[in-house]
Amino acid sequence: SSHADSTVHWCTPGVMIRCLTLASLCVWAAGEDTGKTELVKLVAELQQQARIQQERIAAYEALVQQRVQASAESRKLSDAVYVYHKPSIYEGEEQELGIERNYLPEEQLEYLMGHVWALLCGALVVFMQAGLAMIEAGNGRVKYVPHTLLKNTTIVTASCLGWWLFGWSFAHTGPYDSFGFKENKFAGREQFAGHTFVSFRKDGQIEPSDAMGRWFYSWAICGLATVIASTGVAERMNFAGAMIFSFLFSSFIHPIVVAWTWGKGFLANMNRTGYVDFAGSGIVFMAGGWAALVGCVISGTRQGRFDGMVGRQRILDWPRSFQPHSMPLVVLGTFILWFGWYGLACGSTLAMHDIEKGMLAAQVAMNTTIAAAGAGMLAFLLRFASCGKYDIGMFCNGILSGLVSIAAGCSTVESGSALAIGVIGGLMYTATSILLKYRTVDDPVDAFATYGVPGMWGVVAALLFEWGEGFSKVHGRNGFRCIAQPLGCLGEVDALGLDLAAANFSLIGVVILWVTVLSAIIFGVLKVSSCLMIPDESTGAPVDEAAPGERPQDGYKYEGVYGNSSI
Repeated sequence: SSHADSTVHWCTPGVMIRCLTLASLCVWAAGEDTGKTELVKLVAELQQQARIQQERIAAYEALVQQRVQASAESRKLSDAVYVYHKPSIYEGEEQELGIERNYLPEEQLEYLMGHVWALLCGALVVFMQAGLAMIEAGNGRVKYVPHTLLKNTTIVTASCLGWWLFGWSFAHTGPYDSFGFKENKFAGREQFAGHTFVSFRKDGQIEPSDAMGRWFYSWAICGLATVIASTGVAERMNFAGAMIFSFLFSSFIHPIVVAWTWGKGFLANMNRTGYVDFAGSGIVFMAGGWAALVGCVISGTRQGRFDGMVGRQRILDWPRSFQPHSMPLVVLGTFILWFGWYGLACGSTLAMHDIEKGMLAAQVAMNTTIAAAGAGMLAFLLRFASCGKYDIGMFCNGILSGLVSIAAGCSTVESGSALAIGVIGGLMYTATSILLKYRTVDDPVDAFATYGVPGMWGVVAALLFEWGEGFSKVHGRNGFRCIAQPLGCLGEVDALGLDLAAANFSLIGVVILWVTVLSAIIFGVLKVSSCLMIPDESTGAPVDEAAPGERPQDGYKYEGVYGNSSI
């Protein structure tokens, strides 16, 4: 082999041409009287050797090409067998029906790291529920703290059951076509209630799948969207309403949004790029924020919230009985959400088995942090400039608006762009919060301003600040790698940016339409059924600032309908 390589190297056509040129020069210099016959003979011999070497090179190249083709065919056959044979955890066991195989070493590492990553990041996302509960409780009136905690706990548990029964199936199952996209482009119809998560072997043992880890991580995200959707009706939804809404939202409304996007539905395959929403600016937060706005409008204003207040007063002040009762809870909840956000954003890599995934997760974490800091600072300074007060609540919601804004593009923008995205998100949050209060929309935690509008902006920003070279080269969901063809990244003539724009604006339109219409139907039914009225307001009596239960210490007593703990 080494001898053949050496022959090819020294006897290439270029070398032989140089030799013939040198010999010709020798003939010309020698002249007719200095051995012309011998030199001509030498040139002829060199020409003959050149022809022989060219034939050998051609034969060698044909042999190499033949071996490459044979190797490719063998690899295709091996891949076909690899796909056909189902992997099994039972090493050394008799392969059932001849179609099982052991997990390969590289598969074991990939599955192990994937499951550890999903469980760790999923746990962080679940912990975000505590942050949402603290923020809603702290922003509300003290006497409704038990109600708020009961509502949020109900929503988390009901959303888990809804996701298990129906949501996972609609969102993340097939059947899929040969390209890995949903056949019907709309929703899946397999694995309801965890069916086929495990299978039973003929020998009586159980064969697991990788679906459980993915189910846990995706449920945590669905639960997050469901709680956000419920914050618009803070202090106005009773236990039955919370249970019904959260079950329906997590069973059908949000899973269909996921099916169209992360679940490989029509938005993922509508053109050459598909949408880009890496960590859920639109899929999670915009969907939850718009549902919260619908609930807020349908449930109506809390009694006495804007009574006797003109426009500027509504923007800058709260009635004494409606002021957030605990800033420590709001700040604690904000930092819990920020901490858990790294599970959502970095966990969206969906794997951690190679250096590229690790670096991508680090890129996501850096961009997420920068955007949050910029948005929070801007919102705080704008509030101070408008009213001369240090508004900690505005600071906290500004941080959250930055986190929401960067979620879609955190894997495909540079750090300077992340700061710009966060700052613009903080500005949009501030403007929306002012507008809602001016229009007497009673949103106690600014859910729509914090999640809905920044979520929309995040989907647009992922398009505008995408780090592909120019507007025609796109990275999309590929992170560091651009969307490429065999000859490299697609170039100027392909106008991939237009495809990405079409997909992302389509995502915004269809998600808002789907979520608002179905949420309006559910909240409308709950309103008619008196599920958007808590017991204390059922009589219609005005809220008395000095009434029992308004004192801070009374808000944490569980009396009457909230029974004392037996612990």
